[in-house]
Amino acid sequence: MLNEINSPHILNVIKRVKTGTVYSLGAPVGRLGPIGARNATQHIMSSIQIDEEKRGYGSSDDVLVTHTHASTHLDALCHHWQDSKIYNGYPWNTVTPDGAKKCGVQNVEWIITRGILLDIPSAKGTDELDEDYAITTRDLDEAVEFQGITIHDLDFVFVRTGWYRKYLREPNISHVNSSGLSEESKNWLTRYNLIGVGADNVAVEIWPPEQTVEDDTYILRHGVLPIHVLMLNQLGAYLLELLNLEEISKNKIYEFTLVIAPLKITGGIGSPVNPLAIV
Repeated sequence: MLNEINSPHILNVIKRVKTGTVYSLGAPVGRLGPIGARNATQHIMSSIQIDEEKRGYGSSDDVLVTHTHASTHLDALCHHWQDSKIYNGYPWNTVTPDGAKKCGVQNVEWIITRGILLDIPSAKGTDELDEDYAITTRDLDEAVEFQGITIHDLDFVFVRTGWYRKYLREPNISHVNSSGLSEESKNWLTRYNLIGVGADNVAVEIWPPEQTVEDDTYILRHGVLPIHVLMLNQLGAYLLELLNLEEISKNKIYEFTLVIAPLKITGGIGSPVNPLAIV
């Protein structure tokens, strides 16, 4: 799907920029950054040096140990699969201990397209959704109507739940449970030819999943993630998670030029990102 973002499309998207104002949609990366169900990022100072005999010249260096899916990140197409196949029909075992041989995140060099914010709480007259609220097709349509916007093919849609506000209030607590897209919302997502969907929560879709099967394995214990399977496995579209959408929500920035440049992690299952919304 990314190959549909060509030069004419990019030029048309850039023409939408009116003020040159840039909003960062990324969350902090560090010990207190939002991590969902992952381990906290470790930021280690590996070197701090000062030479008083050389006019105070010094230097420093550091090491970052992090999950690629901790803090704001892009899911690669190899992140979830179904029927033993990842996107494009590649066998699941092309994802190896050495990384993904197919559909790794290094294939996503950039995304430049129109971004759309759907502010679900604002459309409902509140600041944030209850953590067990599953967003439906009707909710998405009502937000579109409330904001007076139109969804186009190749848009990247951002869904605000208000979950990130909880993180800002209590950054030392991992708020895993979160409102998000329902399985029924697949009807809305397949209505358009979207590049991807992002949200200010841990999984884009509601977490824990609506359908939970008790079993010893992780997948069955937590249920299959239907939005992940739809977007990554069936449509070849991308997911962004743990976004900070508070500033564009406050300023009612519902349409913008989106720029994303993931790290080129060879065989990576995802990448930390700092998406930019330009208006």
